[in-house]
Amino acid sequence: MQNSVSHLMTWFETIRSRITRVTEQQFLSKPLRQFQGRAENVALRIREFFLRHSSTREASGEVTNIGKSIFVKGELGGDEDLIFEGRMEGKIALKDHNLVIGPNGKINAQVNAKNVIVMGRVVGNIRASRMVEIRSPGSVVGDINSARISTEDGACFKGSVNIQRKVDNSEEHNSPQVGPAKSIPNQSSGKIG
Repeated sequence: MQNSVSHLMTWFETIRSRITRVTEQQFLSKPLRQFQGRAENVALRIREFFLRHSSTREASGEVTNIGKSIFVKGELGGDEDLIFEGRMEGKIALKDHNLVIGPNGKINAQVNAKNVIVMGRVVGNIRASRMVEIRSPGSVVGDINSARISTEDGACFKGSVNIQRKVDNSEEHNSPQVGPAKSIPNQSSGKIG
């Protein structure tokens, strides 16, 4: 798993160095420099997400990238984390893994994953066992079922949210049992004094 995290960090450092080299060129226009800044910010946010969740990832620790020129129609599933920048119609099932929908991602699908970050556009229902984050400029049109949800300023959401409390079996056995209150017979004369 450490090898996968170090591979991911190397990949992000390569992106950052390429962005820095292009930004250092003096002939770049102001809009292009602003775009480069946003691209670097997105790369850093994705890196932060995977570093934060690396301790909870499966032993394989693999991360797959699907680029913005890829179109998938049908079902997409797997046993590794996914960064999706392309277009998708159908169903995504990464039940025990993380899904990041990048700023270029356009998803028209039902999504099921452990954690989902949306920076692109999703039309369809999302089910996440842990958390859904909608980050600017991301948008979701559909229902969300998750243990937690986070929406950043500038992000859009239209639909309903159902927060599902995840119950751990050990917590269930150790918690006190709650039942109806027992009635206590009145020992007094019945008069209110």
